[in-house]
Amino acid sequence: MYGKDGEKMIPPVRIHGRKWDVEEWSMFKEIRDERAFNGILNQIIENIQNGSLKAGDALPAERTMAEIMGVSRPAVREALRALELLGIVKPVPGGGNYITEDLDTWLIEPLSILFKLNNGYLRQNQQFRAALEREAAILAARKCTPLDAAELWVILARLDAAEDEKIRGELDRELHKKIAKIADNPMVYSVLAAADQLTENIVSGTRDYIMKKNNSVREVDDQHHRLVKAIINGDAEQAERCMSEHMDTIERYMEEMQKKS
Repeated sequence: MYGKDGEKMIPPVRIHGRKWDVEEWSMFKEIRDERAFNGILNQIIENIQNGSLKAGDALPAERTMAEIMGVSRPAVREALRALELLGIVKPVPGGGNYITEDLDTWLIEPLSILFKLNNGYLRQNQQFRAALEREAAILAARKCTPLDAAELWVILARLDAAEDEKIRGELDRELHKKIAKIADNPMVYSVLAAADQLTENIVSGTRDYIMKKNNSVREVDDQHHRLVKAIINGDAEQAERCMSEHMDTIERYMEEMQKKS
């Protein structure tokens, strides 16, 4: 069915009981000059980039997407499956396909695959993560606002007060995520989040192990305090030095943990 301007017109469809008109899917266009698979992927990714699609948003039904884009349903299914493997799209049995809720960590799966294909070792991943952490610390020191500083101190205070090792491990991760957020570089944040999760996937309970060691608690706490102070003071060089020292400590404990396993 076509309108006066020659554009395809798709009749209204219902998804989860809500009536969606074709205008609401105007972000998608008919694919004409490229391979269907590439066209579908490009349109979905571009709409995420420009904000038309946000985390948790539902995608049109496969049939609707196929009709709008002028492609086959198998082509749509193939593209959605690829996006699922990348961690960008999450299928819900009987409920359609959705943009993943946590776009910040969608790189975890691709990095995991790359790591395995290259016979990666834990130490290599930690070295990769350490490089990103140092860059995040430098950027955070240059961009830290008074509000950011207050939030960093709150996390540190909670970390100091916590006695349960599991809670301390979670707060440690929260602190590093906050520093990466302050750095204000989406690529650094996303890749760092993926590298961090990949490390945890390889050696489950890394943070718990470090927090349980009597001597390590004081050492790590002191490093956290000096790191946060450098970031808040806008001292990028000191922030990099503190993060490097901290990452060296983490790597040392991880090697110790592996030897005991």
